Amino acid sequence: MFSPFDSILAFKTAIYFFLRSLLKGFLRRATGLCELQRLCYANNIGAKRTKGVEKSILLSRCPVLKRINTQLDALAEADELANNWSTVEEAVEATMVAKQINKSIHEAFIQPYRICLVQIYGYRQLIVRLDQIRGIAFDHNNEVHLVLLKNLWKLLCPDTELEGMISKQWTDIGFQGQDPSTDFRGMGLLSLENLVFFATVYTDHARNILSHSLHPIHGYPFAAVGINITHMALSLIKAGYLKTHLYNVESRIYTVEDFHKIYSYLFASFDKLWIRSKPNSVMEFSHIRDKFEAAVVKKLQFEDAVFRWDPYLETI
Repeated sequence: MFSPFDSILAFKTAIYFFLRSLLKGFLRRATGLCELQRLCYANNIGAKRTKGVEKSILLSRCPVLKRINTQLDALAEADELANNWSTVEEAVEATMVAKQINKSIHEAFIQPYRICLVQIYGYRQLIVRLDQIRGIAFDHNNEVHLVLLKNLWKLLCPDTELEGMISKQWTDIGFQGQDPSTDFRGMGLLSLENLVFFATVYTDHARNILSHSLHPIHGYPFAAVGINITHMALSLIKAGYLKTHLYNVESRIYTVEDFHKIYSYLFASFDKLWIRSKPNSVMEFSHIRDKFEAAVVKKLQFEDAVFRWDPYLETI
């Protein structure tokens, strides 16, 4: 049964689409270009253009664009986008036919539009990949998992020999107990891969942050916080906030490594905020974490926002 609120919302939606249709028709007649062309011609490569194209496709009532969205979304969900480039090319061709775009006159439209499609559905595919890794539970009987965990210790504590996979030593790098695998339950193998990537690619910086975390007053559990940063980063990408950064920096299908780099930036940035905040205890973690996440979201609301970090120049 519909409520008065539902009726008002439906009315506003109908008005919105009616006015949108009128405006699109007017601009088409005035410029001789469809909305997708105007978006691709008016903006350089980046978030502003791709977000505009994404919105245009999602709101379009054109059957061809609806079919394109369904087909490419299905490929992204199946993690098969890279194996089906022909579908992307077919989508470009079908769009030009449906929107009556003359290829010989508007050849400059093709590459920007193609890039937008790759970014839009590549972003969706990345979420699928990340969820798959997050769903893998740490297994003490899996040698690959054990090697990852051992490498994390070696990278962070090269001068200290690990006594065993179940050891109180794990608390020295911020795990909550003697068995680090219990900390991975929420974020699965993704959180371990994030930590290992950070410690492998930015070894000196990771060790430096570990030393910050061991401060007797202002310290925090390094590994536990790192796992929490994984949760934050995954939430940000699923909410769409990270489109701004990724659409601005890469015009290809996104990889898990792109997510690892974002994670590294976030971890290093959070550490900086923690140091500046000088909390009296780790009990202030939730407050500082929420403050940090709000600042990240605010930054990403600017269409030209990117995460730039050179750990050697400290330019976070």
